[in-house]
Amino acid sequence: MLLLVIYQLIDDPIALGALVISVISLLFTFFALKYQREHNFKSVKPIGLISPGDYEDDIFIRIDNNGIGPLIIKKIEVKRKTETANSLIDIIPEDLNNRIVWATYLKNIEDMAIIGGDSLTLLEFIPNYNDTEIKFETWENLKTELRQVLKDVSLFVEYTDIYEKKRYSVSKSFEFYGRHYE
Repeated sequence: MLLLVIYQLIDDPIALGALVISVISLLFTFFALKYQREHNFKSVKPIGLISPGDYEDDIFIRIDNNGIGPLIIKKIEVKRKTETANSLIDIIPEDLNNRIVWATYLKNIEDMAIIGGDSLTLLEFIPNYNDTEIKFETWENLKTELRQVLKDVSLFVEYTDIYEKKRYSVSKSFEFYGRHYE
């Protein structure tokens, strides 16, 4: 049977040409699907970035997703000297933490998602200079103490995309918060 098919292909050049073109088109289809699948994975890849902010009226640390797909946080580790914690607020000394009114702080952010182009603020202090009960110097002292603490902090975040096939990580040390005091 196979010999009969081969004999007919050799004898009929149109049938041979159709077979060759069919095989080539199957190969092109296979490679196109392979590259399309690769593109689909890359098009939803999150790109994590840890962004600290140190301004006169705002001190913050946040995680930005500069990618297109959602960034799903799997692990967070905060270190300060010999201490280790799972959130930034837990690494702040208790006496300072009790005196600051935080604009934002988050705990237990594992498995939280950040959509593409968005950010998640982990810790933020905004002094309220309009509060007449608290002196300007008090706000300045709190900012100074907070910067002194944050300069010794480093943050590690492990995250994944929606497919959860590969883990990515980003880390940052915040020694620049101490730049005013050296």
